Formats: sequence, structure tokens, C-alpha cells
Amino acid sequence: MMPFKMYRHALYLIALSCMLLGCVSETKRVETPAQPLDADGLPQEVQRIPLEMQQLSGDLLRYHARHRKLPASLDVLIDDSIMTRDRFNGLPDYLYLPAGQCVLSDGHIVLLVDSEPRIEGHAWCIVREPNDARRSVLLKVRPVSLEELDRATR
Repeated sequence: MMPFKMYRHALYLIALSCMLLGCVSETKRVETPAQPLDADGLPQEVQRIPLEMQQLSGDLLRYHARHRKLPASLDVLIDDSIMTRDRFNGLPDYLYLPAGQCVLSDGHIVLLVDSEPRIEGHAWCIVREPNDARRSVLLKVRPVSLEELDRATR
């Protein structure tokens, strides 16, 4: 008669060999379909939002929380101690439109445009959501097609 330990080891070996004999390795070539595009013609994958625009959006919201309005110019953020002069001087060239003279077809109001298009045919913008209640401001950083910006400024 086999001792219990040897019996258990024998069962493990039999089970392992059955599993190995039943394993088959197959390689399949998977074709990745083309990325679907959104309404702006951009891939639906998540685009990287420029960090300085995210920070600037937060700065504009902080200013609005203090004064219940958006600043007349970006350098006011320095005077209000929201942004340091070094950080301000390090910002890329942005076009700031505080008066809301650029309204997109979906009603969003463009506040700031990155002058360097980082996505072909699009510029990163900080947009304000259209709302009638002026108590709160909802800002988004998103790419806007250059054609849409051109139409909105006419």
C-alpha cells in the first residue's frame, strides 16, 4: 500500500499531465479596427489635455469664486495672488476672450484659445458652458476645430 503523501503526489502529477496534454497554443492575428471619430473629427480615445490649460482653468474658477466675475485679463490673476509672475511668464501664447465674443455652434463660449494647434486642425480652448444662472461658472478644456473657431468669430 502507498503512503498517503505519495498517493497525493501521484494524483497531482496525473492531473498536471492531463492538463498539459489538453493545452493547445494558438496564435491569432487580431486586426484592430480604425478608431471611430467623434463629431469634431477627433479620435474618440482620450486626448491629453495640456496641463497648463487645466491649471489656468482652475485659476479662472478661483478668481470667479472670489469676485463673482471672470478677470478682464490674465495678468489680473497675478495681482489677485492666484498665479505667480514666474508661472504667468512661462505660459504659452494664449488668446484670452473674457467678453464672450466667440460662441460655438453648441452654445459654449470660448474664453481662451491656445495659439499653438497641438492636434491637426484643432486648437485647445477653455470654454464656458452656456447657462442662464450666472451664479456659477462651468469651464471645460477641450479641442475645438479651427473651422468652428473661424465661424464663431464672424
